[in-house]
Amino acid sequence: MKRSGLLLMRVKGGSLIGMGHLYRTMAIAEVAREELGLAVLFVRNEDSAMSTVLSRNSFESCVLEDSTLNPHRLESILARYAPDGNAVCVMDLKEDVSDEISMMKESGVPVLLLDNHTRARFHADMNIYPVAHFDSRGLQWEGYTGEHLWGRSWVPLSLRFIRVRSRLQRMEERKSLLVSMGGSDPNRVTLKVMDALRGFRGDALIRIVLGFSCRFAEEVHKKNKLLGNRFVIIEQASNIEELMLNAGLAITALGTTIYELAYLGVPTIVVSNYREDARDERELKRFGSIVPLGFYDDLSEEALKDSVETLWNTMEKRASMSEEGLAITDGRGAERIVAKAIGLIPRRGREHHRARNAGKEEQL
Repeated sequence: MKRSGLLLMRVKGGSLIGMGHLYRTMAIAEVAREELGLAVLFVRNEDSAMSTVLSRNSFESCVLEDSTLNPHRLESILARYAPDGNAVCVMDLKEDVSDEISMMKESGVPVLLLDNHTRARFHADMNIYPVAHFDSRGLQWEGYTGEHLWGRSWVPLSLRFIRVRSRLQRMEERKSLLVSMGGSDPNRVTLKVMDALRGFRGDALIRIVLGFSCRFAEEVHKKNKLLGNRFVIIEQASNIEELMLNAGLAITALGTTIYELAYLGVPTIVVSNYREDARDERELKRFGSIVPLGFYDDLSEEALKDSVETLWNTMEKRASMSEEGLAITDGRGAERIVAKAIGLIPRRGREHHRARNAGKEEQL
């Protein structure tokens, strides 16, 4: 069913923040645009990688830094893109954005907040934690009147992953080992993985994917040359879902990639970028398809190599992990999030807002 209205996607990303927030909001935006016909506008920070990825996926965006956020700027955006007043904002921001949410709501735009643990969650109309390994009931919600939802049903995946799942291969047909440390790989873990796997004992074709915000691609290529071109280096892959289909094992960081890999039945080793990821690692151990190895700086090259070789050379174990991964999420998370967002759109929301303001002016 086609609908009129605007979906504002408020997100930040780049070399320091990473690209995971952008990719999962794009998955939500795809469903809104392609299946429901909603207009979509990304409101983002200034970053060349963000701009490139959005342009390649034909999404319109505008730059809005914290210092330029004000009611007049927001009103001009809404006047241009949502003249009928039917708009809703999905925010995927980790920091306290209470003021920004209040500004949106003052302009008649309800807010669905993703994965935020700050006090901002009390200002949002709805909160969703779109990860399978987190239960939002562990947070304090006293006094909050909106919904807060969590778990595997809300994991948003891009339509391209959903569309290729029918072509899954048996584990014995998957000949590659995939290394994908995220859009930016801020701690350059890819280089550590290359050193660890230089003497890898196994028949795998090792593919290394460098994201759109990777700032050390030249070093990766130099190291690969020194190692006799042991690895296949792929920059800014446009077919990551195809690479995953052929992967019998993957190494990645915490982020949306772990769920994309699980959905396509890829056993996964996780190397974390931050010590505070330890809690997430403990929860991820509940899923039999994922093996967390801890904080990258505490992980020796030998331990990483041994873990990878042990899994790669145990076909039965990887096949079992693959089956468990396939059961983590059904791929309909983005669809559910869009439905919840649409349900927040007030009828003639901004007209009511304007009328209310006009009434105040007349009283003055």
